[in-house]
Amino acid sequence: MNVYIVDCSIGFFALNEKGEILDKFLFKSPLEASKSLIEINEGKLPESIALFFKFLNEKFEKLILDNEALAKALKPEFKVEIQKPCVVAEEFKRNLTSEILKLKILKSKDEAENFIREVAVQIAREKLKAASAKKDLYAIQISRALEDIDKTLNLFSGRIREWHGLIFPELNNLIESHEVYIKLIIDFGGKPNFTLNNLLKAGLSIDKAEQISQAAANSIGAEIEDIDVLKNFCSHVLSLFNLRKQMEHYLSRLMNEVAPNLTGLIGSTLSAKLISLAGGLENLAKMPASTIQVLGAEKALFRALKTGSKPPKHGIIFQHILLHQSPRWQRGKIARALAGKIAIAARLDAFEGEVKIEELKNELEERIKEIKEKYKKPMRKPHVKRS
Repeated sequence: MNVYIVDCSIGFFALNEKGEILDKFLFKSPLEASKSLIEINEGKLPESIALFFKFLNEKFEKLILDNEALAKALKPEFKVEIQKPCVVAEEFKRNLTSEILKLKILKSKDEAENFIREVAVQIAREKLKAASAKKDLYAIQISRALEDIDKTLNLFSGRIREWHGLIFPELNNLIESHEVYIKLIIDFGGKPNFTLNNLLKAGLSIDKAEQISQAAANSIGAEIEDIDVLKNFCSHVLSLFNLRKQMEHYLSRLMNEVAPNLTGLIGSTLSAKLISLAGGLENLAKMPASTIQVLGAEKALFRALKTGSKPPKHGIIFQHILLHQSPRWQRGKIARALAGKIAIAARLDAFEGEVKIEELKNELEERIKEIKEKYKKPMRKPHVKRS
């Protein structure tokens, strides 16, 4: 004789073909129900429930059910059959509240509905907690925080250059790095301290030190000695540069855990930006390579669709060194090759595949080598006669 299994928020019911209850397993609380149902959805079978099914398995010929996750959890040890739709189970679930009251499992209709609602809320809460604990979401937040810090640093650095330009305007063209520029202001302050010896002690090359010391001696800037406020501001901005380095280091470590293939292929920063744009590693893994290729260039893509202009050949992946250092006419082909490998790497990482960094990198380098050899010069466009 076969037995039909009905799983619900209250527990498990074993029914015969007529829908009559042969046996049951009831959850003691909504919390126990939610935890057990979540474990079953993950393919695990709690011990107390396993004993209930073991008893049924010994007593009946076959267990018929419509829940694939439960069948998967039971299959290694029990004789089960999936039947979808299962009329017996559906009929019982349709009248679940009345069955609960008839069996006196709960006292009233309100109590039964509250129990079922509480189980649903607990399950949703646990799923949200699990989703929030995903490390790729942390990587997204760090990546976006780094972008915010970069914008702030550019803004503050521009302000400092303009401010210090009143005192020593020539320094602006001699030092390109914002960080080095700010360090020099903190160390030396006004023009008189920009001497050759001081600059050499600060670690600058002799050529650069001579250029700056000569510029300081002949500077047309104003003679302002009290620049403590500016130096204090510079100290705070420099601490922001240090914070950025710490966060970048942490992001690199995190990305090696979250997406080793992707990070090994294109680096931690670009990987985190792609995951951020996709909304998660799994979302990125589900995207086709053609979408990944233009991810981050949505405005240009929609403009092309609207106006009929040329569509973008690449989005944020343009930041990859292999792409932005290549000649313009090779970039489209290289972007396609790179996007294809990114798609494979993301799928390997998202679905717990093997680590194949070297294999992916070798295949990509080989393809780029082919492109560079085959398309050494830009292809001539066919001449179109005007009508």
